[in-house]
Amino acid sequence: MISYVKGRLRDTPFVSAYRALRESAFSVCTAPVYRWQKRGAIIVNYHGVSPPLTDPDIAIHVPPDLFRKQIRHLKTYYKVVSLAELLDSLEAGYSIPSNWAVLTFDDGFRNNLTYAWQILREEGAIPISLFIITDFIGTNNVFWGDLIPLVVMCCRNQMLRVPCDENSWELRPLHTRRQREFLGIEIVDVLKSIPENKRQPILDEFFLQFGTGEIDEIRSRSSYYNSLSWDEVRFLHSNGVDVGSHTRTHAYMRPELGLKRMQEEIFGSREKIREELGKA
Repeated sequence: MISYVKGRLRDTPFVSAYRALRESAFSVCTAPVYRWQKRGAIIVNYHGVSPPLTDPDIAIHVPPDLFRKQIRHLKTYYKVVSLAELLDSLEAGYSIPSNWAVLTFDDGFRNNLTYAWQILREEGAIPISLFIITDFIGTNNVFWGDLIPLVVMCCRNQMLRVPCDENSWELRPLHTRRQREFLGIEIVDVLKSIPENKRQPILDEFFLQFGTGEIDEIRSRSSYYNSLSWDEVRFLHSNGVDVGSHTRTHAYMRPELGLKRMQEEIFGSREKIREELGKA
């Protein structure tokens, strides 16, 4: 029912329905079947829960009504436990029940508090673990991998110069909504493959194509990318939410990053969390 062309979705009458499922962490229809076919716990990973304030195709966040349905589904078919409980059981050598599920959230978006945590509390104080990008907490910064699809979808440009690799660029059209959606994803995929020390100059050159203040204006209409403040992180932690590291800057942990930078990303993030939350 869903057609693919070179790994990309082709327009069909079923694409909009598929897109809604793609934004969810798992299909509420197939989870029971998956449970019967596996052993051990499942870990369900989210990024955010927020209404599609700009465009649902460029957000990795689940709408609140769908999130609530998923949580109710989990409560019906699984026992939701904390990540700490799962790890303690594994370390103790216990057999993990096939109906255990763990909920985690990456990046540290503010909607983890304003939407996700509120819904989870209403549904029965369900435990979650929050993995935060510590350099982004309390700032207006947006990870470039989120910002590029947003800007490509919403900008006034009809053509863009885009990187093909670390040495070459090509001109691409932005005449249709579908072209914009796919191009944003494609650019991110290319930039992910480029070493960290060579990526930033390419990002700088790419963003020079947009009008003065245009990126900030687009960003201001996209509040689902707002980060938590440290006070909000402390509030969640004091209310039973486990908080862990998702690195300092969302750097990709690849060999070319270098051992020193990896240590800074991992240990620096953990130290910041200890400092802010008062952990020993």
